[in-house]
Amino acid sequence: KVGYRAKYIVNTSKMIKNKEIDLDKLFQLPTETAKEILMRLPGVGPKVSNCILLFSLNKNEAFPVDVWVKRVMENLYFKENTNIKKISAYAEENFGSLGGFAQQYLFYYARELGIGRKKR
Repeated sequence: KVGYRAKYIVNTSKMIKNKEIDLDKLFQLPTETAKEILMRLPGVGPKVSNCILLFSLNKNEAFPVDVWVKRVMENLYFKENTNIKKISAYAEENFGSLGGFAQQYLFYYARELGIGRKKR
């Protein structure tokens, strides 16, 4: 019951089994290198790779950008529609090694206040 993700799970499992990706080594690698490796996995893009880095690999500088984080960053820092690359670069420059913590606070703040949610 994983829907469209099934093929990603199967193909990722094969890559790990065939030692194309060594998940254990990711802990020791610099964040950007680990991110590049993670993004080789089927179905893993910038957001998911940053989530894995932050929540599984203790890479606290990782800054996942989902719709809520994008909304709150635009609301607080940019005041206009902004692409994810620019948001990520801003976070890296301004939050540095604490990016993941900043992301969690911003996410919570956006959700609690409904920042960017359309009025009914």
